[in-house]
Amino acid sequence: MDDLARKYVTESCGRALGALLDPNDLSVWVIDGLQVDLLIDVHAALPDDIATFWASRIAASVATTISRGDDGVRVLRFANRAAYLAHLLGELAAGCAWTRSYFAEFDSLRSLPAGAAVREALLREPSQAEAALTLLLETNRLAPVCAVLSPRDQERIIARCAGNATDSAAALDAVLHWIEPIPSSREFLSLETYLGIRRHLSNISPSDAAGAVEHVSRIWRWAQDNKLRTIVSLILMGNVPVSLVVPEEISTLSLLRDIGKQNRCRLETLSGAVRSNAAEDKLLHEFDSPLGSIFLLLPALTKTSELMELFGGLENGESRYLLFLTCFAKKAPDAWRDSALRLGAGLDEPPNAAMLSRTARSDIASSLEALALPEDIAYFNSYEGELLPDFIPDAELRKRLAVAAAVLVRAFARGLPALGGSSVEYLWRNILCGDSWVALAPGSVTIRLKARPLQIVLRMAGLHESRFEVPWLSNKPITVRFEEP
Repeated sequence: MDDLARKYVTESCGRALGALLDPNDLSVWVIDGLQVDLLIDVHAALPDDIATFWASRIAASVATTISRGDDGVRVLRFANRAAYLAHLLGELAAGCAWTRSYFAEFDSLRSLPAGAAVREALLREPSQAEAALTLLLETNRLAPVCAVLSPRDQERIIARCAGNATDSAAALDAVLHWIEPIPSSREFLSLETYLGIRRHLSNISPSDAAGAVEHVSRIWRWAQDNKLRTIVSLILMGNVPVSLVVPEEISTLSLLRDIGKQNRCRLETLSGAVRSNAAEDKLLHEFDSPLGSIFLLLPALTKTSELMELFGGLENGESRYLLFLTCFAKKAPDAWRDSALRLGAGLDEPPNAAMLSRTARSDIASSLEALALPEDIAYFNSYEGELLPDFIPDAELRKRLAVAAAVLVRAFARGLPALGGSSVEYLWRNILCGDSWVALAPGSVTIRLKARPLQIVLRMAGLHESRFEVPWLSNKPITVRFEEP
C-alpha cells in the first residue's frame, strides 16, 4: 500500500481534486486531518485503477470538509496565497510559527531568528510579498512584523517588491505632502512607509515609491540630527549644502531643490513641520576622529549589567574614560587626544592625573575577571605606557582595566556574525581601526564611520543606521552610519 501511495496516488489525487474544485478559486485550505474509509483488494485490479479509486475517495473527503467551512482550528481557509503568507509572517513575528504543522514547507527557516525568517519568506515569494504585507497593513498587523526586521531587511524587501528605486521629484513632492509632518519617532519604518505610499498614492509606481522612501528616510535623519531646517533654508536661498550630508544623500538635496523651484511652499512647510527648538539654530560641533568606533562598543557596555554597575553611572565618567583609553591605547597610544573617547565617556574635558589617581582604584572592581577570556586580558594588560600625559596606571589598576576592556570588547564581538571568537588584534584590524566623522548637535550625536575591511559584518549585525541612547549622555540619541566602500 505504501508503494502504491508513493508511486501512483499523489498524481491521481491531483487529477481528482482538479475535477472537483473551481480552478478560479485561489483559496488556500489547511486541513489538519481527513478520515477516508477504504476497502481495497490490491491484487484485484491494476495499480492505476486502484490509485484512481483511492484518490477519488480522498478528493471526496476533501470536498466534504471544505463544504463545512473554516472552523478556525482543524480547518483553516485563506483567501489566497498572499493571505496564507501574511498569516505566516504574523506567526513568525509572534514566535509561534513552528508550532503550526501547516507551515512545514517553510521548515528550512526554523533555525533563523524571527526577522531573518520573515525576510527570507518574503524574498522567496516576490510575486506575493507586497500583497501579503499590504494585507497586514490593512488589518493593523504590520507593526509586529516590522519590529523584528532590521532597517537593512526592510530595504531588501522593498527592493524585491519594487525593483530598482528611481528618483522622481514629482513622486517625492506627493509623498512629502501625504506624510506631513515628518515623523518625530526615533525609528523610521521604511517598509511601512513604502506600503502606505502604494496604498494611498496608487498613481506612484513601485520604483518611484521605493525611491521616495529612500529620500524621506534621509530627510527624517536630517530632522533627527537637527540639520533639516538649516538644509532647507540654504536650498531656499539657492544653495546646495553638500557639506552637511554624506555623498549618497546629495541626490536628495537635488530633488528638494527641484521641488522648491516648482513648489516653494512645500519646502517652507517641510522646514516648519520640524519641532521648533531654539537650540537647533546653533552650529553643529563636528570633528574627525580615528577612534569613532568607540561608539560601536557603547551598546555592548549598556547591555552588560556587570559593566554597567561599575561604569554606567553619571558619576563614573573618569573610570569610563579610562576603560575606553585601555581599549585603544595599545594600538593608539595617543588615544587621549581623540575627542570621540571623551564624548563617548560623557566628559567635556580630559580628567587630570590627580583626579584619576583618587577615583579609579575604588571605582573598578576585580569581579569581572570570571567574564573575561585570559588571552583578551593579556592583550590589554600588555600595554604599560601612559593612558594620559603623566598618568601611567600601576600594575593593579592596569590589570583591572584590562579585565574590563576584555569583557567589553568580547561582548561586542559576540554580537557580530561569525566573529565572536576572533582575537582582539583581528577585531582591531578589520572592525575598530578606521577614520570617522562625529557630529554633536544639541539633541543628537551622529557617527559616520569610513569603510573598513569587514564593514559588511557590521551591516549584517544591523549596526548601520542603528540608533541607541546611553544614560551618561542625557539619553541623547546616537546614530551610527557607515560610508559605502
